[in-house]
Amino acid sequence: MACQKQSNSVKSLPRDIRSKIRSGIAISSISDCVEELVFNSVDAGAKTILVRVNLDNFNVTVEDDGAGLTEADLESVGTR
Repeated sequence: MACQKQSNSVKSLPRDIRSKIRSGIAISSISDCVEELVFNSVDAGAKTILVRVNLDNFNVTVEDDGAGLTEADLESVGTR
């Protein structure tokens, strides 16, 4: 599970940069969802990525061996 791995990679951006950017990602299909999750895995340094798609339940699961986030990192994510 990603939250159990150690990471010090999530840092707050300076205020002037935060005010200029925001997420422009719109997930409108399962393929968009899979693409974004795989990109996240690659960004985390994953060498192995497993993707499971259950179309009956509209469920997508991605597992990887990337760096992941710590619980402290999760508290920082999404905070302005």
